[in-house]
Amino acid sequence: MNTLKIETELAEHYRYKPLPKEESERYRALFAENIPNILNEDGSNNLLFTLNGTPICKDYQRIVVGDYGAFVEFSESQAYVGEFIIKKGQEYRVDNPQYANNVKCQLPKSKELGLVSKRTTSSVE
Repeated sequence: MNTLKIETELAEHYRYKPLPKEESERYRALFAENIPNILNEDGSNNLLFTLNGTPICKDYQRIVVGDYGAFVEFSESQAYVGEFIIKKGQEYRVDNPQYANNVKCQLPKSKELGLVSKRTTSSVE
């Protein structure tokens, strides 16, 4: 199941505010259940790509499940620089020392979001 439609509807309705407790638990369970089996919630040394082959990151730290979806968390050094844009409304994080290490980014709209594959580090140079 691709949960992007659900994530978008929740964001439009709640404007990224915390969900009511019961809804939060229900949606977090749904998002966790729909993490692809190829991904490890505790992180991985595998490269991640979109299904059309665009590299996302060299490896990642963990997958975080929240009210608005499951997100792959990785550092700037793990990212393929140039593939990401700062999420609209999150620009303030870049220059704010409190948030500078947690800037929310996304792939450009032309990329396939929410669809990932992995390749082991030994199979890609």
